[in-house]
Formats: sequence, C-alpha cells, structure tokens
Amino acid sequence: RRLTCFINKIIFSRIQICIRSSTLLCIIPIFIKPFQFIHQFIHSGSLITKSRDAERKRILIIDDDMDMCALLSKFLQRKGFETEMAHSGGKGTAKFKEGNFDLVLCDFRLGDKEGKEVLQEIKAESPKTPVVIITGYSDIKTAVDVIKMGAFDYISKPLIPDEVLNVVNKALQAETESVDMPAAGTQKKNIPKE
Repeated sequence: RRLTCFINKIIFSRIQICIRSSTLLCIIPIFIKPFQFIHQFIHSGSLITKSRDAERKRILIIDDDMDMCALLSKFLQRKGFETEMAHSGGKGTAKFKEGNFDLVLCDFRLGDKEGKEVLQEIKAESPKTPVVIITGYSDIKTAVDVIKMGAFDYISKPLIPDEVLNVVNKALQAETESVDMPAAGTQKKNIPKE
C-alpha cells in the first residue's frame, strides 16, 4: 500500500508539472503509462508467483558428498526447481517413497549402497520417474549398465552446470511426454557404444 501511495504521488506530481507548462500537456500519457504498468505488476505479482510455484518440478538429490549435494541443490533452486536432499541410499529411497518427485539425481557411489541399487528401488516404486545417475567414473560399462537398468541418462564428474541443467530439462520433458509410452528410460539416445 505504501508503494502504491508513493507511485500515485509521483504520478500526480508529474501531471501537475505538465499542466503548469501548457506546452507539455501532450507528454502526460508518457509519464502515466509506465507507472500503470508497475502498479499492475506489483498487484499481479502474487498471482505470478503462485502460478510459477504450481509449475515447479521437484527433484530429489541423493549424494553422500554433502558439499556437492548442497551446491547442486542451490544451483537447481536458482533455476526454478524445488529440491530435497538425501545423503545415503537408504534415506534417499525412504524420502522418495514419502514425497512426490518429478526427477531423481543419484550418485553412483554412495556410502551404504550403489546407485544402481537405489535406481532399482525407485523404478520398482515409480517406473515412470526419470533417474539420472551421477558418476565420478566415466567408464563405458557403468553408463551402459545404469541405462539398461532404466536410468534416463548419466552425468560424469566434475559436474558442468550447463550439462546438468540440459540433462535435467530433457529428462523432465521426456517424463511429461511419456504418458502413452513405455516407462521412462526404456528408449535411450544416449547409450554409449561398448
């Protein structure tokens, strides 16, 4: 309300200045229109935020490296995603069963179990949820194994932000387009050749 009053005062003060100078009367609309836009933007801001929040995708990050997990979470939040973290395979699968996630990012090497075990548990619970495996080992066999087991794709460390975002967006797009298709991960373009 204070901001609205402030904007109204500026509008009226500018109109008065223009009226005093009869040669500038034609400029009144130029001053008013920008402030009308700001006023509408302020009052519709809450609706815009609500609609964006309703469309936000939820991502579960499972990684025993707490620093990496936090950095990845903050990066994805800045890109408009809602994230939750788990620092072990057991906690990750438990959190997945409790929540409703659109995508899972899971490290291949976890303290209590391997990423492919977590992948199997997630796919058993929700076959259509895309899972992206993060691995520090860029060997072909690991990539082939996890993709054959149903992972959407894999990302090798060190993580490149643009690559992470690209894979996340592709996985989410494929998930929305797979309503009448087989479970996500059964058809892959990114399967490396052995």
